[in-house]
Amino acid sequence: MKRKSPRGETREPRRAAGFSPRGRSRPIAALSPCHVPTFPRSYALQPAALLQSETAKRGFTLVELVLVITLTMILAAGAVSGLRGLDSWRASAAVRRIQADLAYARDVALLSARRTLCVIDLDKMTYEIQQEAVPSSAAIVASVIDHPLTKESWQVTLSELSRDLRINSVSGLDPPTIGFGSEGVLVNSSGKPLKKDVELTFSSGARLTLRAGSGLCEVRWP
Repeated sequence: MKRKSPRGETREPRRAAGFSPRGRSRPIAALSPCHVPTFPRSYALQPAALLQSETAKRGFTLVELVLVITLTMILAAGAVSGLRGLDSWRASAAVRRIQADLAYARDVALLSARRTLCVIDLDKMTYEIQQEAVPSSAAIVASVIDHPLTKESWQVTLSELSRDLRINSVSGLDPPTIGFGSEGVLVNSSGKPLKKDVELTFSSGARLTLRAGSGLCEVRWP
């Protein structure tokens, strides 16, 4: 419907954009051409690696450097404590291995009725398991036996079990030779029964005690 202006001019009524006079929708024409971003010619000719290097030249901020140094120190402290814990674990496992070897030597003496010896060398930090060839009541004359698993001479070096493990002392025996009689009791290298317990003290603080009356051994930890 046409309307007249105050001056008497006839004008068409205003319509909302996108609608036809009859109220039906029609496609909206683009009000402005599509804007396509343009880049300088120098950027278009450079590869992506060179463009990324522009941001890499700015370096690190002080906060980033402090954060990296802090994380590095935390990781280094964790690695050192882990290595210390690993050495302690190896020393404990080595003491358990010695305890198992002594228990096996006692069992061999009981089963075979032939006395066995654990000869300890405090200078070389080694020990070996020996057994007499023929049952006897005289002084023990023994030779090294083979390990039941490796089938090699039963000679053990402490440094192979744990790098820093040492036997500080063997109380109650001189020389430090631990013997097991045919009944499992502790004897010395001459074959005489011991009346006192034997204690091995290790550099890790562990103490291995062998009972004179039974030959059984136990470990006490620091």
